Amino acid sequence: MTPPPPDRPQGPSRRWHALAPTPPRDETLWTGLVLLLFGLAAWATGVPWLFAPAPLLVFLAYLARARLIYLLGPEHMVIQTLAGRRTVPYGTIRRAEYLELGGGLRLLATFAPGYAVGWFYLSGIGRQQVLGSTDRGPAVRLHLIRGTVIITPQDPVAALSLLDERGIPVEAPRWVLREIRRRRRS
Repeated sequence: MTPPPPDRPQGPSRRWHALAPTPPRDETLWTGLVLLLFGLAAWATGVPWLFAPAPLLVFLAYLARARLIYLLGPEHMVIQTLAGRRTVPYGTIRRAEYLELGGGLRLLATFAPGYAVGWFYLSGIGRQQVLGSTDRGPAVRLHLIRGTVIITPQDPVAALSLLDERGIPVEAPRWVLREIRRRRRS
């Protein structure tokens, strides 16, 4: 993404903002488990090359996390994942909503520690498309003209505040709305 030319106004809604995804919680556990399982399989069968995919899987999980980012620009939002980039124009977002995700089932998704992209059946809200780093904890659901998308920025209040600056209606608990108003004033 290139910044706008210098002659354009650089107000708060004219700049690009990068939002980091929520960091993984149990990355070390999963990395150790993958290495242990492939190591045990190689040792038990006497075929050492069975261990070779383990570091590759660990590297792919790291690469997926490293590629996941949310960019909010002047006219649209860009969600970068390992598989590609999704551009969401602000005109297609009807509203943004603060959510607390409680986990769920993968329907058609790629899931690794710190990377959860695809369709999930989430407890309490049903089948949803998640483009994020987890299926638990605070998140932002974007209600689009056609469907919904859930993102998991590290600071969902900052994401909602930036979307509010761009004229998108926000639904959230009172404490989140107060924080958005406080950030708007400062």
